[in-house]
Amino acid sequence: MISNVRQTVMEEEQISVIVSVYNTEKYLNQCIQSILKQTYHNLELILVDDGSTDRSLAICTRYQQQDSRVRVFHQANQGVSKARNYGMDVAAGDLITFVDSDDYVMPNYLEELITALESTGSQIAISDFQSYKGNGQLLVHMPDHEVSQRTFTDNN
Repeated sequence: MISNVRQTVMEEEQISVIVSVYNTEKYLNQCIQSILKQTYHNLELILVDDGSTDRSLAICTRYQQQDSRVRVFHQANQGVSKARNYGMDVAAGDLITFVDSDDYVMPNYLEELITALESTGSQIAISDFQSYKGNGQLLVHMPDHEVSQRTFTDNN
């Protein structure tokens, strides 16, 4: 019962997930699906195609047609920073996060971030990551299965 009430409170804030897309058709389906399958449902997915020359834009458009939470924008190639800035300009969410188009996130990614914000009263939360070689071999895991919290204030 408490978790249901908590879920209702948590779902009040919409999160805009911004993904800058450039020639990542090989990874894009996994990236998008991992975002759309989040345990935190009140999200919009903003896909900014940054002048891709592969099938990335077509993949983005297909997801937009299938899921009303997906919004797709296209611009001439200007780089990841300009694409992310454009995404922030069109974002409707109360909170913003960025995911790289060749990455994927765990199902509880957004839930964990918003829980960290709520529990600390912070304005920003950062997650850990894992890095793999193309053959699937784990290269780096930061941090190693430890949840750490550090709160920074004007005094730090």
